[in-house]
Amino acid sequence: MEGFILEEEDRFAKLKEPDGKDLTSGFMQFAEEFLTNKKGDRQHNPSVNSCLVRIPGTINSKCGQEVKLIQRRDDQRPAIQYLLRDFRIWLINRRLEQSRSAKKTRSPNSNSTTIRWIERLLQTPLDDYRKYVIWRILAPYLINSRKYSADEASSVIKNWLDKCRSLRQLDFSPNYLIKHNINSARRGSFLPTSLNNLKIENRYLYNILAKI
Repeated sequence: MEGFILEEEDRFAKLKEPDGKDLTSGFMQFAEEFLTNKKGDRQHNPSVNSCLVRIPGTINSKCGQEVKLIQRRDDQRPAIQYLLRDFRIWLINRRLEQSRSAKKTRSPNSNSTTIRWIERLLQTPLDDYRKYVIWRILAPYLINSRKYSADEASSVIKNWLDKCRSLRQLDFSPNYLIKHNINSARRGSFLPTSLNNLKIENRYLYNILAKI
């Protein structure tokens, strides 16, 4: 079989990884897994600039351990067409794994709704109405609008309360109040009050927030 460049073959070029990694390095990684039956050094990452596998009897400089031979090969040369077929399957699986990984690591707030006046409120300490703000605005906003986890929402509210302490000390237990209101927001799935409704519910607080 004549030699060819992987990147110039359509069946492989379209499967090239989005990070721009060359297919030769990808093939070496596949070959290491294939030829060692996935028993190679997991810390080893072969590429065009390094060796394919570590040599038995040498020392792995990363851990100081001697490279040992687990099983001898059977002296049968693999048919290259089947090896390339399996390499293509390996590339496809890599793309699928990367796609699934991207979905898992995507920001949990990618479908969230941001409300500008509440975002400004989070940067503005208050000396009064802190409990009301957590109940009617911050807890439902962070949980049901921004889609934060309970821990993330709790951290944001605690940071805001720390700013509020600089104006006047709190007269309540922040940990209990935050947890209670976050749980209520999660159970009820209600949204934060609007600025227009706040004008009716709490005129004093509305006047403060309308200025920020």
